[in-house]
Amino acid sequence: MQHRFARLLILSGSTLLGSAFSVPGAEVKQENAVFFEKHIRPILVEHCYECHSEQAGKRKGGLLLDRKAGWETGGDSGPAIVPGDAADSLLIESVHYEAYEMPPEGKLPDKTIALLEEWVRRGAFDPRLAPGPAAREEIDIEAGRQFWCFQPVTRPTIPVVTDKAWPLGDIDHLILAKLEDAEITPAPDANREAILRRVTLALTGLPPTVAEQDAFLADQSPGAFERVVDYLLESDAFAECWARHWLDIIRYADSVGGGGSQVLKDSWRLRDYVIDSFRRDKPLNKMIREHIAGDLLPFSSYREQVEQLTATGFLVLGPHNYGGQDKDLIALDIADEQIDTIGKAFLGMTIGCARCHDHKFDPIPTSDYYALAGIFLSTKSVSNKHFSSWFTRTYPMSPEQKAELDAGRAKDKAKIVSLTNHVAELKKRIKAVDKKANPAAGASLRTELQEKQVSLKGLQKKKPPKQPTIMCVGEVDEPKDTPIRVRGQPRNIGETVSRGFLQVAMSPDKPAPKLDEGSGRLELAHWIASDENPLTARVLANRIWQHLLGHGIVRSSDNFGNSGNLPTHPELLDYLAVRLIQNGWSTRQLVREIVLSRTWRMASEGGDPDGDRLDIENELLWRAHKRRLNAEALRDSILMLSGTLDSDSEKGGPSLPPGLKSAIDFEFTSMKRSIYIPVFRNRLYEIFGTFDFANPNFVVSKRFESTIPTQSLYLMNSPFIHHQAQVAAQQFLEKPADTAAATRWTYRHILCRSPSDEEMALTHEFLESEDFSSEAWASLIQSLYSCVDFQYIH
Repeated sequence: MQHRFARLLILSGSTLLGSAFSVPGAEVKQENAVFFEKHIRPILVEHCYECHSEQAGKRKGGLLLDRKAGWETGGDSGPAIVPGDAADSLLIESVHYEAYEMPPEGKLPDKTIALLEEWVRRGAFDPRLAPGPAAREEIDIEAGRQFWCFQPVTRPTIPVVTDKAWPLGDIDHLILAKLEDAEITPAPDANREAILRRVTLALTGLPPTVAEQDAFLADQSPGAFERVVDYLLESDAFAECWARHWLDIIRYADSVGGGGSQVLKDSWRLRDYVIDSFRRDKPLNKMIREHIAGDLLPFSSYREQVEQLTATGFLVLGPHNYGGQDKDLIALDIADEQIDTIGKAFLGMTIGCARCHDHKFDPIPTSDYYALAGIFLSTKSVSNKHFSSWFTRTYPMSPEQKAELDAGRAKDKAKIVSLTNHVAELKKRIKAVDKKANPAAGASLRTELQEKQVSLKGLQKKKPPKQPTIMCVGEVDEPKDTPIRVRGQPRNIGETVSRGFLQVAMSPDKPAPKLDEGSGRLELAHWIASDENPLTARVLANRIWQHLLGHGIVRSSDNFGNSGNLPTHPELLDYLAVRLIQNGWSTRQLVREIVLSRTWRMASEGGDPDGDRLDIENELLWRAHKRRLNAEALRDSILMLSGTLDSDSEKGGPSLPPGLKSAIDFEFTSMKRSIYIPVFRNRLYEIFGTFDFANPNFVVSKRFESTIPTQSLYLMNSPFIHHQAQVAAQQFLEKPADTAAATRWTYRHILCRSPSDEEMALTHEFLESEDFSSEAWASLIQSLYSCVDFQYIH
């Protein structure tokens, strides 16, 4: 059957998994430029330039590493790097102490090696055309404030358009105005089948059922689509889907970093906190406050106290290498990772690039970096002075739990008093019996005495029930400012700077807050989450737009600085940011307004024939972007379609079995939604690793979308896919007995559309050739899982 299956696989989808797809080059280049400046240049300067740079006057082994041409040409052993192939790169072999041992004074930390490997895997972007950085004038903060992203957010004037019938709202006016200026006509609306599948997958990460398709197609009233949107926004599936987007930017994981496999047994609490926050549509700026300073915020209930503590697990969830020898370096690296994550995730700024020197692209001096570092070095992020683990604290007890514990203790105390008195009485009785020389009675009393003494000893040693723990942060005993570390090294001390924020993003009309009590995290949280902050609302509005449209208005969505992309529609971005703030930082409200726009409902094909010539990247949005299902939506959809998705079990809760120490020992067997599957930094679930899951070591604003042979092979050969197709086939065979009706139902169930005449004929031919067996139906289903119409959102 395999050759017939392959024929069907090729013909049924027209263009299958192997269809070309590329991430826009400029977007990738900017991400890689930031990665190089943040991570790679400092590594090369610190560990390689001493022996391999023109400045040091050394070229050991004939190799220079102070310029791109140096590693491209290589030394005596040939090129040092094969871009895209870490395993075959001599530099990577050398830092692993395989081909050579570099640097010779000691092997680099696992985290540093992992960064070099990631750099090479990304293609080894390197802007260094000549040795040494160019000299730069002192940063002018006031001039920096003139850059677009540091300007105050203002509601734009809604433009007048010529085609007054097309727009449904302000978003459409802002899009159409630019299209009309470019003389491009927007694409027609997508058909109702496509738009229902698009909105259901975009909002919930799951496809619509056949019953939901029937209901929507039958409802021709004007408010039909709006009712579908409102229903989806209120669903648990929406919270789970959009919480996963948030987990990407807070680099959620269930294991430590630095090459270790130790599990984080409490990280699930943070995951559940995020899901519940989206379930209740918690304001996004409130989530940010709680992530940064939840332990310092006031609370009005036990539940709020627990939520806020749990939220700060965000700060200790990074890929840290606990237990290293250099405690000062570990502390500085943890603070650096916290600053870098907060900067990219919430501010769209690559602040971490200013650790070793003034930022090369943005108006962020090194002093601003260490003003922030002082805040996080004054935060308790590790468990003890040995830096051997992340910080935790005992789970706070609810009033009910405390009352129950107090009652239990009082009961035990009463028992102890009673038993103590009973033991004393028994001893007296034994003494009296012994005087009367009554061995039988004495033996009986001694047995009873022994039993009561054992019971008494047990009660006296009894400990209160062990309280669970929360990954969180706290305040150090003596918060203080910190000095600049020259070249980012912990013991290369420069001038001490006062704790503070990014000067360029602060209003020059307001004095900077004095951080003389506590770490300053609470003040930082309030500043980032403020309506007046020029960055935060824009960054979050841009992320929401990106998840719905495929690309952000600023395509470099974690880099709004000079090295990032300029917004394609700056007025639209400000409009969305203002709407976000006006609606109380509600995700649901902004999502609703966007998906109810005409812009969002455009078809992904057709439209103006001049569109590709005038706007090949579709930056002006004259049609919808085709988008690939992410790994979670792919897996969850397949489980749902086969009827094996576990939606009945309790949602949330621990992801790991009790007592598990290492990620290596975990077995992936859960049929729950993918958001509940553990994410191990050194061992991703196979389908996640194959289909471009977010790298949990970094802030991932936009996932790579690759098209590689291993993806096709997984869909064809994976036992998981094969089993799910077989289960689905058995389910489908219980549907209409008529082959034509069953075929139509199968296509609608999987692809959310009816088959074409050609597809009907081809499918019937294949099934007939295999006697309409269950194996043939399973092969058909597996082929549909592999086709473009299943794997992409049109």
